[in-house]
Amino acid sequence: MFTIDADTNEMTLTKNNTAYFTVAVKTKAGAAYTILATDVITFTVKSSVESKVALITKTANINGLIKIDIVDTDLLTPSIAYYYDIKITQLNGDASTIVPWSKFIVDYKVTS
Repeated sequence: MFTIDADTNEMTLTKNNTAYFTVAVKTKAGAAYTILATDVITFTVKSSVESKVALITKTANINGLIKIDIVDTDLLTPSIAYYYDIKITQLNGDASTIVPWSKFIVDYKVTS
């Protein structure tokens, strides 16, 4: 099971499940931004906001789709708060955080 809280951006994913989500990018003025083939959208999960070590790193496709694979949560402990953000980097090197740090929770699984 995978959920994203619309108010807080908190993600919850059952351990060893697959999740898909699409990132929609907006300009500072609130207009829709068309993702370019040269843009890189990166989803990163860490143990803390200040950590230098990424536990999960995923890159979106041209449509903004990100896939979290079954094995990506292998080393994560259920019920511990991890943190994620999403960043876009443009061809000229400009980078913007498009989803600020938010909680990423791994939930327990019952089936193996």
